[in-house]
Amino acid sequence: MSIDLGLVERAPAKPGGFAPVRKTMVRQAVILAGGRGTRLGELTREVPKPVIPVGGVPFLSYLIWNLARHGIREIVLSTGYLHEKLRDALGDGRELGVRLSYVREREPLGTGGGVRNCLGLLDETFLVLNGDSIFDINYLDLAAGAQGNPRIALRRVEDASRFGTVRHRSGRVVQFSEKGAGGPGAINGGIYLLTREVVRELPEGAVSLEQDVFPELAARGRLFCKEYSGFFLDIGVPEDLARAQTDVPAWRRKPALFLDRDVVVEDDSGHGFEDGDFAWRPGVCEAVKAANDAGWLVFAVSARPDMGGRDCPGPDSPHFEGIAASGLADAGAHFDAVYHYPREGRSPAPAMLAAFGRDWNVDMAASAMIGGSSSGVSEARRAGVGRWLLHDREPDDLRRLVLSIL
Repeated sequence: MSIDLGLVERAPAKPGGFAPVRKTMVRQAVILAGGRGTRLGELTREVPKPVIPVGGVPFLSYLIWNLARHGIREIVLSTGYLHEKLRDALGDGRELGVRLSYVREREPLGTGGGVRNCLGLLDETFLVLNGDSIFDINYLDLAAGAQGNPRIALRRVEDASRFGTVRHRSGRVVQFSEKGAGGPGAINGGIYLLTREVVRELPEGAVSLEQDVFPELAARGRLFCKEYSGFFLDIGVPEDLARAQTDVPAWRRKPALFLDRDVVVEDDSGHGFEDGDFAWRPGVCEAVKAANDAGWLVFAVSARPDMGGRDCPGPDSPHFEGIAASGLADAGAHFDAVYHYPREGRSPAPAMLAAFGRDWNVDMAASAMIGGSSSGVSEARRAGVGRWLLHDREPDDLRRLVLSIL
């Protein structure tokens, strides 16, 4: 089914334009948010399931926050049931740090049809996520090295009876099994890396990715996968929605890894972060990715202006894109933010670190700081950071330190 341009709503541009999305392999996500949520009964009579309040905010706001911190800020919402109320709940995405576009179905099209209905807005490569579940994975890791192949994220659970299992071998999906069989297994986590090529091949009308498309791709050896173990919750049934009221806000409060400027780049590189032309210290990409994979927030912090970050407690640096483009994204890694401290000296003040913690709802006691000087380590301790370590500049030290923390 070709897209009906009359039903496409693009968010207006911010005054002055949006900051450019960093150059990652994937910059866009489609969120499937058109279902009726019949298993939730009266709860979805007047409220679309994806924006039911969880912890006092629309459920989708958590999912959008998680995408935005990975640098995925162009989001297309495939809507249907109670479209206007969903749009009213989320708006154009500015308050969430993203740009939201909406594509509404005239009739239920299934997951595959919903994505195909968005074809006119899609990048060559993009993520697809279910709007009624959170699966905390490193999105950039799913995309890294995919080379244009579709991938799905799998989650291993103790009881797969509600979901059905996915058999895989050497990174390829071999078989999908129906719901009902109990016991542990890998399940479809509801996050997919797709391409426009795959979407163009879909037939018009109602089609299911899970039942029609993926089994066929798997049979042709074209469906790849990665298994993850992060936080997973589906709000599709009343008992899980009730559990989400406490579990999702608890998940949102994450520990953070603070990395001082001097442990990230070489002192004598002679370059700043503004043009992405600088020298990483050994092990930086691997260390940052390890923290990303573990679900931690990762901040680069400095009192030096060449970090390119904004003054605390400002938002992400406009030069954040340059950092990722210089190697992190290719490794499936990212900084959540880069901050510059407006003060003399080279170490962040405790009040500054504490402000970051409040701004990002960080679990400071569970967090860690790796500093390049004893003063930086001392000030992290005074800010309430639970662990503080001094980088000794050995080639593998940063990676080793991070692994000891996680």
